[in-house]
Amino acid sequence: MNNQRTVEHDLWYTAEADDPMTARRAAESFSAKLAKLEGLKTFPAVAQKVLSIFSNPNYKIRDIVTVIQDDPALAASVIKVANSPLFAPIKPINDIQNAIVRLGAKEIRDVVLGVATMSLFSGSDKLGTMVRDHCASTSAVINFFAKQTGIKETGWLFLGALLHDIGKLLMMESLEMDYTSIDENEFNNPFKIHKLERVRLGYDHATLAAHVILSWNFDRQIARLIAWHHDPGKAANDPKMSQAVALLRLSDFTAYQLLHKADPKSENFLQLFDPVEPELELLNLKKEFLPKWWDDIQFHNESTLSVFLS
Repeated sequence: MNNQRTVEHDLWYTAEADDPMTARRAAESFSAKLAKLEGLKTFPAVAQKVLSIFSNPNYKIRDIVTVIQDDPALAASVIKVANSPLFAPIKPINDIQNAIVRLGAKEIRDVVLGVATMSLFSGSDKLGTMVRDHCASTSAVINFFAKQTGIKETGWLFLGALLHDIGKLLMMESLEMDYTSIDENEFNNPFKIHKLERVRLGYDHATLAAHVILSWNFDRQIARLIAWHHDPGKAANDPKMSQAVALLRLSDFTAYQLLHKADPKSENFLQLFDPVEPELELLNLKKEFLPKWWDDIQFHNESTLSVFLS
């Protein structure tokens, strides 16, 4: 990655198409930031090895087991996550081999990549910790909603949700965006902060995160999911991606309501979710079911936070 890196058009947000000069300036600025960020964060070696193994269509399960077991802290974290409500195993999972057999190699790959990436930001300050907690909450919620819609392949959704806001963490690390001057409610609101980023920087945290994880050789569909969660119109012609983006937007907003202690018994509870009615409609989920689901959603959230961020 360097200053000449071309920003891939389909990961950019639609608003840029209205002003070619603005798009050009933003792209040039963005490329420079990518180059600067490259020196700040190195993708964990163990995750690189896992991606390398999966790039071989004839990979062996034992190779994956060996790589993960060589990092005891990572192995312990992966087993914790595999035993959490995110994946809800019928029987406890005690080792990596068992985890792969029970959940599937690709699901474990996504867990490994998520755990390894988030470990880059351990020891963050208050705002950084808030972002990490929100990402973990969103990954818990997206798994819950995915099950309600009958989706079985959830590993990439979990990973996309877990990493959807790492662009904010990268901006904090690079000092490109000063979030400390922003009201906490504005900072937390999933439908507001990206607009301020676009005004100040010419791009947002979603675009940044998508391009960085592409440079780390993550799957393109995960990059698109992250890039478009503030620009859902990009996914309109792809039913699978459109559904995934809707799930992420709904989960992002639900995690925000969890943070702010939304009360399902309050009179205005359903009105809180008016901003995500299009997502609920696309997913064929009834807003009226949310109060009934709330206890389960909170359980998934609290359990995930306790095992994933412990």
